[in-house]
Amino acid sequence: MNWEEKTMRSKISFFNRTIFLKCIIRFWPMWVLFLFLWMLILPKNIWQNEVFIFGQDSSPRDLALGKMASVLEQALYSGVVIRLLMGCFSAMAVWGFLYSKRSANGIASLPVRRESLFLSIYLGGLLPALCIYLTVFAAGCFAAYGTDLMMPGLLFQWFAVESLSFFFFYSFASLCAMLTGSKVTLPLLYLALNFIAICVGYIVNTLFTDLHYGIISDLSLDGGIFSFLTPAAAFFRYIDVRPITDERIAITGWGTLWTYAAAAVVMLIGAMLLFRRRRMESAGEVTAVKGLKPVFRWVMMIGFALVFSIIMSGVHLSINGLVHGRYWFIGRKAYLMAAYLLIGAFLGWMIAEMRLQKSFRIFRTGQWTTFCLGALMIAVIMLAVRFDLTGVVRRVPEAKKVKSVTLTYGDQKAVLTNDADFEQALELHRAFIGNKDKIEANGSLVKTQRVVFEYIYASCRISYTLKDGSVFERQYPLLYTVDDWEEWPEAALMDELFNCPEAMRTRTEFLLTPDLTGKETIRVYAVMTANECAAASSYEDVEEYILSIEKNSGIVGEERQDSIMRRIYDVRYDDPCLYVTYRLNPSVLAYEDLDYDKTWFRYDFPGNRESKGELWDAMCRDIEEGTLGYSALLDNTMYRTGSYLAYLDMNVKVGEEDTNRNNRSDYRYITFPITTSARHTIDYLESQGIRLHTPEEVLGQ
Repeated sequence: MNWEEKTMRSKISFFNRTIFLKCIIRFWPMWVLFLFLWMLILPKNIWQNEVFIFGQDSSPRDLALGKMASVLEQALYSGVVIRLLMGCFSAMAVWGFLYSKRSANGIASLPVRRESLFLSIYLGGLLPALCIYLTVFAAGCFAAYGTDLMMPGLLFQWFAVESLSFFFFYSFASLCAMLTGSKVTLPLLYLALNFIAICVGYIVNTLFTDLHYGIISDLSLDGGIFSFLTPAAAFFRYIDVRPITDERIAITGWGTLWTYAAAAVVMLIGAMLLFRRRRMESAGEVTAVKGLKPVFRWVMMIGFALVFSIIMSGVHLSINGLVHGRYWFIGRKAYLMAAYLLIGAFLGWMIAEMRLQKSFRIFRTGQWTTFCLGALMIAVIMLAVRFDLTGVVRRVPEAKKVKSVTLTYGDQKAVLTNDADFEQALELHRAFIGNKDKIEANGSLVKTQRVVFEYIYASCRISYTLKDGSVFERQYPLLYTVDDWEEWPEAALMDELFNCPEAMRTRTEFLLTPDLTGKETIRVYAVMTANECAAASSYEDVEEYILSIEKNSGIVGEERQDSIMRRIYDVRYDDPCLYVTYRLNPSVLAYEDLDYDKTWFRYDFPGNRESKGELWDAMCRDIEEGTLGYSALLDNTMYRTGSYLAYLDMNVKVGEEDTNRNNRSDYRYITFPITTSARHTIDYLESQGIRLHTPEEVLGQ
């Protein structure tokens, strides 16, 4: 006899249909609003663009592709913000029961396994969003049906992008929901973790660049690792609509999407594991996981310190007119940032304690150890940065390890490969380091726009290519006035290095190559007397020439005299080089006292096509002979001894366009003072009626 009783075997379920439907039905207004918003963004725009295009007689394929790309770009960029917010709102809605003790205990008392609860509730927030995206996709196809905008494959790519992106943001928000027991803390934690990477990157970048004299940071907030670790920034940057061929466009950035989708799976698993072990009595508490209270204090303290220092430092420097160069206020910015970091850390610690203790009385019972350790850490880091305790600012490579040196100053570049030039480059490097305190002293005087204009700000980049293949780079400033520039040893060293034979050859050799496709712009600017300018411009009346510059020819009487005087007065400030060249004081000068042989103007000689070619040939002969090509680095070395008070200004194009319509040409801008030894160029200009003067002649020295 068989005494065993037949029983029904129980099955393990990971899904509860009732709970799933309850989540969808309960929050239907949110899903309707979500659907309505997307209908306005995609199908409506497709329909409007269809009417605009196909209401015309013709509708080229490339026009349709351009319109579709525009619609999808708008949808993708708008979608980043919508996904970021909807991921948080959806998680707050479906997991909201965790933050009420009554609701949490009620759900926990149901005869349903934790895994089944989690998946049912999680899918109750995910599947409605995916259905909405599918509905919008279908509506978009319907809006484009029968037109050249009917591109279902491209619209399906949009559907996949939005679905994968929402999956990430919603999983991220669900993980944050498992870490806290407070509905107020959830969005704060979610937003903080979404943007903490780029905030940390900003601070790190500031510590390495703005607060380390000469350091060039390799960190990039625009496309670097910190941008990639900031989801919203990554989706903005890497997801885009681009042409694949002349007849096809596609959405790019799938590698980024699948990476974030994989991260979402990990977050989903982590959230489920936390939910399985969650204490339902933690509802209302800041942290729902044991041991996270110290972490919460540190996250709040560090996060608040970073954000507060970034905002307040920028506001303070802007209000006080100190943002005129990253090198001018290294010491002041270090102390300023340290102060704001400490204030921000204290505020963050205080808010964390209030949340944890649910009381404003925290100064007697608060965990002061955390704040003290944080303050000590900030002080040590800022002191190490300010006084270069690591020695990174004072580091200079050894000459025997250098393969080549590239000096860059604005648009000017010098490439050095000789050992003798290496020693001079290292001497220049050490001179920059030695003048660090002087740079800061000069910078502290610059507090208003009026004072700023009395200073000339420049910077020089030194890039060493070492024999082991590595690159060592530094960038240093010059902050000097008209009167004290000769006191800077860097100025003379830079002038010598940039104009050594090798540097001049590498800087000008592209002008002599057959790849030069055009002399797009070649102008000559020469300081000449008013009489000489009038003669070169074929004006018999010098006053008519002066008036012609202001387009005021034809006026008479006192108005004519005032206009001439005003123009002469303006010449005094017309160009930076002229404020040391004009000998007369127009503010006290009378019209009758004007001497047009002592009134200096900057004459502009653009030349015609024929003269431009002749001038170019003369310049090339002088460049080959090494008499032309001197690089005027600083405003006060533009017209050194051996140069006329005149310069050549060129914007030329190198290279040519390929058959795929991708412009491979390279426009290069370069300026040369006209040296007294550039005989071919001088002879040509004199044949055109342009007389060149040395600084001594103009200044009457």
